[in-house]
Amino acid sequence: VTEKTGHQNRNGQRRMNTKQTSPVWDFPTRLFHWLLAALVTFSWYSAEFSDSLDARDWHAYSGYAILGLVIFRIIWGFIGGRYARFRIFLRGPGAIADYLRGRMTSRGHNPLGALSVIGLLVLLLIQTVTGLMSNDDILFEGPLFHLVDKETSDLMTTVHHYSWSVLQVLIVVHLVAVLAYLIVKRDNLILPMITGKKAGENSAGGPPVIMSFHRAVAAVLVAAAITWLIIGYL
Repeated sequence: VTEKTGHQNRNGQRRMNTKQTSPVWDFPTRLFHWLLAALVTFSWYSAEFSDSLDARDWHAYSGYAILGLVIFRIIWGFIGGRYARFRIFLRGPGAIADYLRGRMTSRGHNPLGALSVIGLLVLLLIQTVTGLMSNDDILFEGPLFHLVDKETSDLMTTVHHYSWSVLQVLIVVHLVAVLAYLIVKRDNLILPMITGKKAGENSAGGPPVIMSFHRAVAAVLVAAAITWLIIGYL
């Protein structure tokens, strides 16, 4: 895919420049990203700015949806598009050191971005699982409250609140990093997560995006089934 731009040279002649772009983020990865951002924002709003019973219910529903998304992303990390796969973007300490020294580049998640992705998934998993067993000492009890005693539920509630504080810090770091890349490095990380395309040639070693509609549907169905079983049958 190419995008053509033009400008005037010294002789007034119009010269065309071709900017090469290629697929990086498959559609399920992009949809996951923006749905997760919307649901986390909604969960925060419903918990912080409303004390009604309906808000508590909607907070719980949003948590269920986030759990389903996290399960989907874990599955998609094994069968999804090339740059969505854990084995592609998870790197060791050596790769992180090389990246910090400017010795390597990455088409998908860079080594530090990969750590951020894993951190977000782990914290969201902690958030959702502890939320399922939490209570507010008044009217709300999570759907898995019956599996634990009150003391354990209170502990899960405490972990739920503290993990949210850590998650907020990680979200802020993520947003600051995106802005820093845009302002300092002139690297727009937001647009590729919308269009799926990024400037530059695909790196060698495999096709740019392996995205099967059937695999995506299967991942969604499995994630939905696991979430439904956790909420309704445990």
